[in-house]
Amino acid sequence: MAKLKVAQVIRSLETKERNSWFRQLEAEKGDTRPELVAAARYLVQVVPEEESPNREHLFVSAYPGEPYDDLKLRHLTAELLRHAEQFLLREELQDQPVLEELFLLRAFRKRGLDGFFESGQRRLEGMLEKHPYRNIDYHYYRFLLEAEKTRFLEGQKIRTVEPNLQQTTDALDAFYLSGKMYYGCSQVNHSGVVTTAYRFDLMEESVAFIRRQDKDSEAAIGLYYHVWCMLNREEDEHHFRLFRDRIARESGLFPPEEARDLYVHAVNYCIKRMRDGGEAFLREAFELYREMLDRKVFFEDGYMSPWMYKNVTVAGLRLGEGAWIEKFVEDYKGYLSPKFQDTAYSYNSAKVAFARGKLDKVLEHLQEVEYQDIFYALDSKGILLKTYFELKEDEALDSLCASFRVFLNRRREVSESHRNSYLNLIRLVKAAVRVRQNRDLTLLQRTRDELAGNISVSDRGWLDTKLQELQTALQSRRAR
Repeated sequence: MAKLKVAQVIRSLETKERNSWFRQLEAEKGDTRPELVAAARYLVQVVPEEESPNREHLFVSAYPGEPYDDLKLRHLTAELLRHAEQFLLREELQDQPVLEELFLLRAFRKRGLDGFFESGQRRLEGMLEKHPYRNIDYHYYRFLLEAEKTRFLEGQKIRTVEPNLQQTTDALDAFYLSGKMYYGCSQVNHSGVVTTAYRFDLMEESVAFIRRQDKDSEAAIGLYYHVWCMLNREEDEHHFRLFRDRIARESGLFPPEEARDLYVHAVNYCIKRMRDGGEAFLREAFELYREMLDRKVFFEDGYMSPWMYKNVTVAGLRLGEGAWIEKFVEDYKGYLSPKFQDTAYSYNSAKVAFARGKLDKVLEHLQEVEYQDIFYALDSKGILLKTYFELKEDEALDSLCASFRVFLNRRREVSESHRNSYLNLIRLVKAAVRVRQNRDLTLLQRTRDELAGNISVSDRGWLDTKLQELQTALQSRRAR
């Protein structure tokens, strides 16, 4: 049987909101519709524990002593749903004072309350002046205000008064361009991870207009304009530098979630440049991460993403920032969602321990990693493989290589590129073990030549270092 819609809405409410909704319903309907209040009381008590409340029990709570009537229950729950939806609307409007004032202004205009309209207009302009952000929402509110002023002046029927048309169209342009650039950049980003073929209608014209009219001074237009140019490689490094300077000054003009996304656009650009051989952009990405932490724009729904936690750790370790990263992993553990906290902390602690040469700690931390996520599983096995190599635990290493290879070949969700990258790591590490055991310079050279070739291999830098150390050790032995 289909789930009750009103139960789904009630379940989505926090405990405080749920109680507030019930109190409002009780105050409004307690005297006239006791069955509605009784049904609501039952749902408020049951929904937190039962995802799909029993319909017969719900009916009995509303109509004790009556035989079950499904149609009657449907009408009752439909009315409860409408009341719950109105509650949600009121709750949302409480968080949107500008929209409340806009609707009030519209009501004044429609009713010919000119004095009220003029005072309401001044009040709303003051609210927008003090609005903390200058993002797309701000430009939307500004356009709606200017449009209301135009309708008001047009309603005065005074032919000699200009009805605010230029201000309205200017506000509309700012709203359109900020939205066009915002969603255009999102389309470019998503086109790399989904198969949807996006259209970029009017995007070329919008970018040309921004350049021609110097519209990029507005933060909501200019920052995304720079991102667009970065993503599309149009004088990309020049625009990255301009963006980098502006985001440091203007990130506070956006809600934390959007400021975070702007930084992520820049980080993704750095990652693309690194793939093209621009190793200097690793430092750029790391400094962007640190700036995000300093500005407290690192969080989604109140938590730090476990992948961002990992990305900061990996970037910092590659740059030799081991001490800073060790502190970061400890300090930000509490900002991870409880769902991911233990595994993310253990995994990243293992990464830090390996980089800092605390190999016994690596094994200790990896025992706490849960392998439900395929990427944690792959990376953790990779760290374990390297640790066994460093400890010269050749028997354990050989066993791990065999089980790791089976794991890679059985797990269908592992992409072909990731599979090949780890299979090559396994094969080349086993070759390095044989070099070490047999002091085989010929095999060592073949392995180094292969690594230097155009093959995909995980942890290439570490492996290259180990092979170089083996070569130095073998040549030194021969020299003696």
